[in-house]
Amino acid sequence: MTNTYKNGFGLVRGLESLITDIMDTEFYPHVWSHCSSRAAHISKEDDRYLLEVDVPGHNKKTLEIKILDGVLRVLSTKDDKRELCQTALDKSVDVDKIEARTEDGILYVTLPRKKKSSGKVIEVV
Repeated sequence: MTNTYKNGFGLVRGLESLITDIMDTEFYPHVWSHCSSRAAHISKEDDRYLLEVDVPGHNKKTLEIKILDGVLRVLSTKDDKRELCQTALDKSVDVDKIEARTEDGILYVTLPRKKKSSGKVIEVV
């Protein structure tokens, strides 16, 4: 049996670890929302997330991708019909390095993750 009260904070650290594990799945917080008419899939790799959205009949001229307040928005416009799809971005996504392309009716968006800092030791003078 593991002592969950090790150093007096074991239970708190255990709960923190459990919450982190739950939130660090490919489903949270990357819930594709506000896009009922399009199929979308988000997968997680070590250094990035990959977003695939079905956009049949669209190309780079009819698609617009914006990031505002931590939300990725895909706006499609065709034949005077506009559709907005959006999803919240994880804090680990490096928004300056996001790339997108279309191929065979699918929009591929690569969302690179920021490199984790190894920390820093500050000398006290």
